[in-house]
Amino acid sequence: MVFAVGGLWLMFFSGIMLFMRLYEHDVKRTLHPSVVCFLLGIAGLSILYGIGRWGRWLYLPVFWSCPFGFMAMMLGLSKTAPNADKTGGTLFAIVAVVLSLGGVWVVGRYYDRHAQSPERLR
Repeated sequence: MVFAVGGLWLMFFSGIMLFMRLYEHDVKRTLHPSVVCFLLGIAGLSILYGIGRWGRWLYLPVFWSCPFGFMAMMLGLSKTAPNADKTGGTLFAIVAVVLSLGGVWVVGRYYDRHAQSPERLR
């Protein structure tokens, strides 16, 4: 449980750092995008281990879509996004929604296809 909660916090922290890097003028206070991608990978693996789903790698896109969906929601609620016009915010929200829905769709298809043989899912 510690790994799952810690991974979730790390994932949202990394997502916020990426959001700040994309939409903030002062990039000295944020992490480099390659570091953020590494932290997102570690967070996803930590969540997989923490919930006991190690080896079910298709959960990772669903986990990774969570901070992007949250950021898109915050961007949509914000009247003025820093350093972004309406087109940039709308495009970011569309990309986040597509990532979230795509992750859910991929995982759903995988587990539907393998529902007949549960020994392959272990």
